[in-house]
Amino acid sequence: MNTSSKKGRRKRQPIPESALQGFKYFKVLSPILQRLHIEKDHHNRELYFDQYIALFLFYFFNPTVTSLRAIQQVSGLKKVQNILGVKRTSLGLLSEASYVFDSQLIAPIIQQLAEKAIPLETDIKLKLDFQFDWLKALILKGECCKPTNYST
Repeated sequence: MNTSSKKGRRKRQPIPESALQGFKYFKVLSPILQRLHIEKDHHNRELYFDQYIALFLFYFFNPTVTSLRAIQQVSGLKKVQNILGVKRTSLGLLSEASYVFDSQLIAPIIQQLAEKAIPLETDIKLKLDFQFDWLKALILKGECCKPTNYST
């Protein structure tokens, strides 16, 4: 009787560098995130806040990176290390970082990135699409069809 059937999850194949994308965004993001580098909660901690945020942003740019374990795995790839400025990171360190770092420190960075994105609204097609979506929402909610009393 052969009882060598494996139970549990199958081991995933390593993610190759060629499957990764979004590196170009870090030319803009890295200097902005740099101000978080001074945030290191403990003297022997090897992961800085800017590196942690960079890894999570990288996760959002890559549909092949689907878990914390996958983030940990790609942190060991040379191209990721060079462009994101990270070292190979342990799963425990990534997990712990969400409790250690102060998330309020990233609010000004989000604001700065939002301000850089605002000029994109000058595209007339984008404005028309936004106005159409706004009008469609009003119609669906019945807001534009309510009688208005203009005699007051």
